[in-house]
Amino acid sequence: MNFIKSYTPTKAETNAISVGLFAFSGILLIAFIVLLTLEINSNWVFFVFGALGLMIVVLGLIFNYITDILSRIPRIFRLAGFVSLLFIYKLLDSNKIIVTFLLIHICLCSFLVYIFFRGNFYKFSIVKKIISILGIIYAFMGIVLFVVLFNSLGFETRDSINNAALLSQANISHIQAKSPAETGLYKVKTLSYGSGSDKQRPEYANEIDIKAKSVDATEFIDNWSGLTGWWRTKYWGFDKSNLPLNARVWYPENNGSFPLVLMVHGDHPMQDFSDSGYAYLGELLASRGYIFVSVDENFLNNIWAYYAGALYKENDARALLLLEHLKLWHEWNQENKSPFFNKIDTSKITLIGHSKGGESIAHAALFNKLPYYPDNAKIPFDYNFNIKSLIAIAPVDGQYKPSGESSYLENIDYLAIHGSHDAEVRSFVGLKQYDRIKFSDSKYHFKSGLYIHRANHGQFNTTWGNKDSFSPFTGILNLKELMDETSQREIAKVYISAFLEASLKNNKAYLPLFLDYRTGDDWLPETIFLNEFEDSNCKYVCTFDEDFNLSTTTLDGGNISTKNLIIWREEQIRMKFENRETKGVVVGWDNTRILNSNTYSTPSFSIALPSKKLNIESNTLFVFSMAMIEDYSNDLEEELMDFTISLIDSKGERVIFPLSKVSYLQEPLTVALEKADFINGYKESERMLKTFSFAINDIQLLNPFFDFNEITNIEFLFDRTKKGVLIMDNIGFTKSLNGLQ
Repeated sequence: MNFIKSYTPTKAETNAISVGLFAFSGILLIAFIVLLTLEINSNWVFFVFGALGLMIVVLGLIFNYITDILSRIPRIFRLAGFVSLLFIYKLLDSNKIIVTFLLIHICLCSFLVYIFFRGNFYKFSIVKKIISILGIIYAFMGIVLFVVLFNSLGFETRDSINNAALLSQANISHIQAKSPAETGLYKVKTLSYGSGSDKQRPEYANEIDIKAKSVDATEFIDNWSGLTGWWRTKYWGFDKSNLPLNARVWYPENNGSFPLVLMVHGDHPMQDFSDSGYAYLGELLASRGYIFVSVDENFLNNIWAYYAGALYKENDARALLLLEHLKLWHEWNQENKSPFFNKIDTSKITLIGHSKGGESIAHAALFNKLPYYPDNAKIPFDYNFNIKSLIAIAPVDGQYKPSGESSYLENIDYLAIHGSHDAEVRSFVGLKQYDRIKFSDSKYHFKSGLYIHRANHGQFNTTWGNKDSFSPFTGILNLKELMDETSQREIAKVYISAFLEASLKNNKAYLPLFLDYRTGDDWLPETIFLNEFEDSNCKYVCTFDEDFNLSTTTLDGGNISTKNLIIWREEQIRMKFENRETKGVVVGWDNTRILNSNTYSTPSFSIALPSKKLNIESNTLFVFSMAMIEDYSNDLEEELMDFTISLIDSKGERVIFPLSKVSYLQEPLTVALEKADFINGYKESERMLKTFSFAINDIQLLNPFFDFNEITNIEFLFDRTKKGVLIMDNIGFTKSLNGLQ
């Protein structure tokens, strides 16, 4: 200490240093201003940088004042405040409002309790005693209120949200088939397989039915190291050089050759095993003639929630393991002694993933077609399995990027499912992968996005439940608005089973469910569904991705024009926190302005088609996708958004019909995912497009003289709702899904 003190500047020496710093900074600033003024010949430089210098000095004074005040605070209080702030802030999931509320009330309560029991309370005046007593009552009531709210389910964002699809008078034909969620005719057997080295899971150790190999994933995992890596290895009994291929299997007892479905969970505390949470799907699908495999990758999950031991950017390793599982199944299909000998239809494979698993299946599909690992060509790939389709449940996107880019896929069926009340993956980023899937061959393919109001992240897995949080303090979440777990899993059963019927078994009867949920509403719990759909038969007039010219169409030779719009622009389709990988056109109108003008003209968005014929058949659908951006219903007392669509042929014949012929446009689904959102007024809504389809043979009835092969113009006339803003995409035609072979 004496050594340090001997080299500590005195007060006079400190003042000298300070003067030197001030002088140097001032000279540097003056020189900068003079030289810059001479260079750009503008006297405004003096004012701008003079003001900037003054602002810096003022900020320095404020900082000095604050640090001076803090230095007067007792050390024990500074330490307690700093430590408690960090602890509470982290343990309560960084919720600023809750943390501030708790800190204020705890400090007030502690102070008043002390002066009441240990201070000089008895010497206080009557007024001070009353104030102190009221203060301690208030402080305790605040803490009690926090505990009550923390343990409550939460609040409703609003009394009700109109389900626009159900309020339409459209006559929607129900699919003429049994519910895909009905138990099938096959008896179900189960088994497990694994390497036998799992210290924590007897079903993958001494209780395994089939011994499986291990996989060296060293090149695919970067940070299985240090203390957390040591603990991970100690806990499981293996490291990244010998990862096991563990899985639970549900399969038909009967003889036959059955499609293969692999499902993989996402990230979760690794000690809370996730792979058992899809047994409800395994039982259903095996009974309907599929071999269902729930893959165990818990050893790649977090050790202690988000706080330690995360294997960042490891989704390539998750994808690798899926492909190695598929390799096993192909080997077993050819082994005489295997219980799955000739039992697997290896031409029909689907991968299903939840959360991180929902991204890893896309990487697996990409790796499946590549000759080398994209991040290291020294690692060869030789898979080339017949993966026909992917199902992503509340997936993440971009956790891993092969060669620094996203996974683009071709000619594969795809279904992405997301809930409006997902508090873990808060935005429907599975639609980004949806946008990155293209159809280019001659086979039939389709893709669909399904947005489910009141569904959350975890209830698709029976072990995760209704609390989308890695923290045990899940009381911060607003659970009041969630649908019950049975209903959420029933929706998953209907859509996943229907998708597999259409994709793997070529049962196209279920396809309309992915375009409009009302075709199967008898099978589904009551809530709001938004479907986005595209298939390989779609021929688009406008996708708005071709260039930056607002007047051009995707089809060469077309032209776009508008009248009386207050907004007209093209932009990336925005979600809650990021953009999709496609553009749409944003249009806005305000008839309250136009009606007050002398020259009234209906706001419109018009597409003039190229002169060549479109070859539209009677079984064609006119389609487009759309979402409302701004909701004006409250101030205009209008509950539903509607407008008119007009088609014109070369002879001037028209067919005119309202959007509500199929459905009104759904108002934004606003949600409050945390209880504190009701205090700060923060609400979220996802910009989820809904695909609208109009059958040509139905529209033809409106004007028998209209010739659909001679369509020259498509017009959207905004005449039925006073004002609004919406985004449109993918305007065009496709074949009807009814009777599609």
